[in-house]
Amino acid sequence: MGRSILAVVAGLIVGGLIVAGVEYIGHLIYPPPEGLDLTDPEAIREFASAAPTSARLAVLLAWFLGPLGGAWVAARLAKRSPMTHALVVGAFFLIGDVVNLVTIPSPVWMWIGGLVAPPLAAYVAGRAVASKAGVSEEHA
Repeated sequence: MGRSILAVVAGLIVGGLIVAGVEYIGHLIYPPPEGLDLTDPEAIREFASAAPTSARLAVLLAWFLGPLGGAWVAARLAKRSPMTHALVVGAFFLIGDVVNLVTIPSPVWMWIGGLVAPPLAAYVAGRAVASKAGVSEEHA
């Protein structure tokens, strides 16, 4: 049980760092306007609403790569059930995406991507680890 918890926590940390890194690169390419108050939710909503499609795609990329890396780490560290551990990490990232999508206005295509990316990434990572470890689908 302790190893499972540590595997998931490690996956969440790694995944969170990946999301932060990819979003940081996105902010370097599409910097926020000078003087943007990051503590003002309305200012953040306005900034996000005006963001170009390519900036939103960078966010979706982060929302896929973070759960992919985090789920892979959790599945790899888990002693048993790599797929279960990967999907748990994916579920946490899915919750985070939903919070972001509810908080910040987003087009429908971003909702779809934000709801599909974490579980898909977690599944891909879980399958990769399980197949490399020789774990059958029933035991993944």
